[in-house]
Amino acid sequence: MYAVDKHYYYAIAIMIEAAANFSLSIILVFRYGILGVALGTLIPMLIIRVCVMPIYVTRIAGLNLREYLKPILLPAMLAAGLLGLAHWAGIITRRAASIDRLLATGLVIGLIYVAGYYVMMRLAAPVLLDSMLNRQRKQRVMRFGRKAFQ
Repeated sequence: MYAVDKHYYYAIAIMIEAAANFSLSIILVFRYGILGVALGTLIPMLIIRVCVMPIYVTRIAGLNLREYLKPILLPAMLAAGLLGLAHWAGIITRRAASIDRLLATGLVIGLIYVAGYYVMMRLAAPVLLDSMLNRQRKQRVMRFGRKAFQ
């Protein structure tokens, strides 16, 4: 978005998310405690970053939503599967019995996150960039004719 000078609306969306985060956290902390603060952060983030921003980015990039999500889904499913496997194996639990267990859980989650991020950047980013570049090349050829790009 920065490269094509379309980050104005992104900045507005992030400011709305921040205001909603703050407001919901204050409202929910009295009823649910620290879990309410987490929910106050989660709800606006899900709405803005999972629902609104992909639609905005796909419109800017000239992609449809399926093209945008296709390279991202495999790494996301892989990371979710690894987390589920770690939870099933007892490495990750809902409550940490000691500081050692808490640190070990944090380390495992961090490693799974880094592995998922690495897979996503190695597999998904080149495919998405290639798709965007091919679309732009096709638009230029249609606009200026094939001779301009030979």
